[in-house]
Amino acid sequence: MNLLKDIRVRALAVLVIAIALIGFLLKQTPDSWVVGDQKNYDNNATIPTYLIKPEQDKAEESEPVILAKLDPKGHASQQQHLQLQQQFSDAAELLRIGHHQQAITVLHKVLQQQPNMVEAHVNLGFAMLGLKDLQKAANSFAYALELRPEQANAYYGLALVAEQEQDYEIALSAMRTYIHLREDDLYIAKARAALNFWQQQLAQQKQTQQTTKTKELTENSK
Repeated sequence: MNLLKDIRVRALAVLVIAIALIGFLLKQTPDSWVVGDQKNYDNNATIPTYLIKPEQDKAEESEPVILAKLDPKGHASQQQHLQLQQQFSDAAELLRIGHHQQAITVLHKVLQQQPNMVEAHVNLGFAMLGLKDLQKAANSFAYALELRPEQANAYYGLALVAEQEQDYEIALSAMRTYIHLREDDLYIAKARAALNFWQQQLAQQKQTQQTTKTKELTENSK
């Protein structure tokens, strides 16, 4: 399946980057992070999208507002930035309530103004995932990771894409990376439950494949 191959190629590429960033932590990882826990995994639960304002440039934050008011160009720039933040917040709210197509429309406007806003690409990925457009979702998450390899919730999204394709090895790898990067995140409980669920699914998948292979060998030997 071409989509699955595309997802695997991009997923493997970003996971290599992640391994380079956090590999030294692997030996110190608690067992519960590796095997998951026994909590129920609800794949319809909330996702770690950005519902807050994206990070601002520190230099821009430190500039006194009064200077922008005195400088017409500075004031216009400030207004544009505030408008961008509002659009981003509106898109996040639309995504939160499940209006995925509307969120995509607004996020495209945001990215037209600021093409490298990592958080917008991540939320765009979750919106595409909500519409079951797995290819575009995978592309958005992968591009976010190209811009910022440590963007934790992009790995979360990539894991969900892989789950939809029943590629549980990629799903597990991506979710483990998410947990390593965001061990104090509010979504860790769900992430660990996902590990446990996907490990079970992967085991069943391998068992089915082995059974099928054995059956084919037996039939061919007759």
